[in-house]
Amino acid sequence: MEKNIILGHSNSVLAILLDLIYQNNIHRVDIIANIDNDDKVNYMMDEMDICEYFHDIYSYENTCNYILGVNSPISKYKVYSFFKDNYNINTDNYINIFANNINLPTKYIVGKGCVINFGVTIGPFTQLGNFVTVNRNSSIGHHNVIGDFVTISPGVNIAGNCKIGMNTLIGIGATIINNITIGENVIIGAGSVVTKDIPSNTVYYGVPAKFIKYN
Repeated sequence: MEKNIILGHSNSVLAILLDLIYQNNIHRVDIIANIDNDDKVNYMMDEMDICEYFHDIYSYENTCNYILGVNSPISKYKVYSFFKDNYNINTDNYINIFANNINLPTKYIVGKGCVINFGVTIGPFTQLGNFVTVNRNSSIGHHNVIGDFVTISPGVNIAGNCKIGMNTLIGIGATIINNITIGENVIIGAGSVVTKDIPSNTVYYGVPAKFIKYN
């Protein structure tokens, strides 16, 4: 039987993630790390225990699936990097977790380690990178390119032909109109309406969304 391991979690996403996991008929799940409020990796086991744990996995398991159970883009990247650097767990070792009532087109591209929640719609020819999280009732239109480690909060509406850079967080209920480019490491506040391109490493908020500060 396959072993399924959640690497990192926050309490706010764990219950939802476990529900999705059981929908996918994944019943053997271990959790070995969590995230504190400062986006730091705060391990349930000390370093020696983690080393012994991974030795046991690779010694006695034929296969092992990994799930990146984190919502914050920064935390996702930190947890992924830690286990990649220390335990050689690479992108290909992660599986996707999809809800059973999402609307997917005939043609789309999705990377590894993605989590797509209930009620999500994805338009044709859209590309999701690795470790993208799309939360409840969000809509992603056609021909969009979503970068690695992006988190899309509940109720977000992204129109067509948009590009969103890696490590970006889009807040609850935000709207992004057609043909918008958003840089890397961006935070878009809840309820914002994005009507123009947004540069990297910034925070934007409002209707229409305006520059607030550098991130």
